[in-house]
Amino acid sequence: MQKLAWRSCIGLQRCKVLERLEIKQLALIEQAVFEPAAGFTVITGETGAGKSLLLGAIQAVQGSKMSKEQIRAGARNASVEAYFSHGVAALSRQNRADFLAEETEDDDLILARSINTAGRNFCRLNGSLIPLHELQRLGEDLVTVHGQRDSQKIFEVAEHAPLLIKYAAGEWPEEYQEYQKAWQAWRKIVGQLNRVDLSDEERERMIDLFSYQINEIKSLDLKPGEEDALRQKKQKLSQLRGLITSLQQIALCLEGDGAEAAGAISLLEQAGGAAEKVSSLLEKAGLPLDNLSQAKELLLPLARGINKLAAQLDFHPDLLEEIEQRLDKIARLKKKYGKDEAAILDFAHQTEIKLDKLTRLEAALQKLTAAEDAAWNEVSVKGEIWQKCLAAAAAELSSSINRELADLGMQQAAFKVEFKQRAPRTATIYGLCEVEFLLQANLGEGYKPLYKIASGGEAARIMLAIKAVLAKVDSVPLLIFDEIDSGVSGETAARVGEKLLLLSRDAQVICVTHSAYIASMADKHYKIYKEVADGRTNTYLTELDQNGAKAEIARLLAGDTDRATAEKLASSLHGKAAEFKRVHGFKSARPD
Repeated sequence: MQKLAWRSCIGLQRCKVLERLEIKQLALIEQAVFEPAAGFTVITGETGAGKSLLLGAIQAVQGSKMSKEQIRAGARNASVEAYFSHGVAALSRQNRADFLAEETEDDDLILARSINTAGRNFCRLNGSLIPLHELQRLGEDLVTVHGQRDSQKIFEVAEHAPLLIKYAAGEWPEEYQEYQKAWQAWRKIVGQLNRVDLSDEERERMIDLFSYQINEIKSLDLKPGEEDALRQKKQKLSQLRGLITSLQQIALCLEGDGAEAAGAISLLEQAGGAAEKVSSLLEKAGLPLDNLSQAKELLLPLARGINKLAAQLDFHPDLLEEIEQRLDKIARLKKKYGKDEAAILDFAHQTEIKLDKLTRLEAALQKLTAAEDAAWNEVSVKGEIWQKCLAAAAAELSSSINRELADLGMQQAAFKVEFKQRAPRTATIYGLCEVEFLLQANLGEGYKPLYKIASGGEAARIMLAIKAVLAKVDSVPLLIFDEIDSGVSGETAARVGEKLLLLSRDAQVICVTHSAYIASMADKHYKIYKEVADGRTNTYLTELDQNGAKAEIARLLAGDTDRATAEKLASSLHGKAAEFKRVHGFKSARPD
């Protein structure tokens, strides 16, 4: 598992994830540096000293809400910077791909957050500005805070199946691989079906459309270059028609139409007849009558020649009309299918291919449907086998978590995994069922979803029990527990401390506590406290050495006994913690 690569440095030689947290001008903190141990770190302090400020600072670099009211009085801005060693390896593949260069030699991450007095937030990844939502995505991969509900991913039902699968796959890897293989093959066929599947109505509509388009184009029997050739023919025929019209007009003027309109020749004949009646008068006037007959004789051969020439011209009006009609049809096709004959013919060819695919689609659909049925049957068979593995894993997980709960003083609490059969053909990569973690906090209350668990210490202890079992398969490298000691003391508190220490083998653990028993188990102990100087209240964070840690543990115990007894008990708790670490193979109480 690539995401868990950071675990390779955890064990007896545990490595840090949160290497350093630097806080400046945040509320009562002027400046503080927090460098937790690779394993288990505790933070103690009197009520109101500012422990919540430290948690708030960590959550600020996770992208939680930050307001200008948190800026220390008199300062221009507040800032938090967290340095995560091995942080890149802890990121999900998606976040690594989205936020980091493909090849990066540096495995460390620096997340920073600041806010100024104008209320403007600035988020940075390795010094570069990033949006708040990206900081939130990165923070989710690196840190989980228990006790502050808004950052607990385990409350999300969507996280339950992946966690159970990680838990189960370690014991039944072959069964899970077989199921995954079957599911992926089925999903591939489903994807193919989704790409080709059409409703009967839609398929018929497309077949009708494609058929009409092909028939419309083919019925015209287009030839490349035909339109240009037709236009040239049309131009010649139009010119010829103009010539014939002119000749016919000349002939009409000379000969008339044989009916109502008289031509020039006919009029000359009429003029000659009228002239015969007044010939003597014309002769006396010196007007020669012969001119009329001569004019007629001149026009007769001209008329015959024009008629002969017009008859010799090869003009077919029907052909011109046919050409014009065909050009009109070509123009309509161009508007629909392409700029020229070649484009129209190519459109017809492509449409024929589409039509062929559609007509063959029924057979393809039948084949794919049969393949999908077979693939789903395989998913069902492998899924039932995998579901039995999941059920066994769920029973084992529940039993382990319930033992942890009992150790933590919650004998009446009970955890279980609920499976709900998914609708047919809605299986996921995780299995045939939906998965949800349920918990009964008290006997007789009934099982409820985790998000309905009471807040505070009870919820934190429940989460500790779950984390203690799931730590090896959970991917978040830094776990922070707040209020986990609420309502517990004595042996139960001691068990909580032991669980936290053991959990630190698989993750870096930080705990804010009031319990001396829990504090005694820490690899590192920080104290947070307030002091007033020069009229100003300041919150300080300091790392305690062994003597300082004993003194602080004695202070935590002093409320229950006198100081001398408290100091003696503090030494005893330190001794028991050292022995517990030795027995369980912890190399050092204070690793580098």
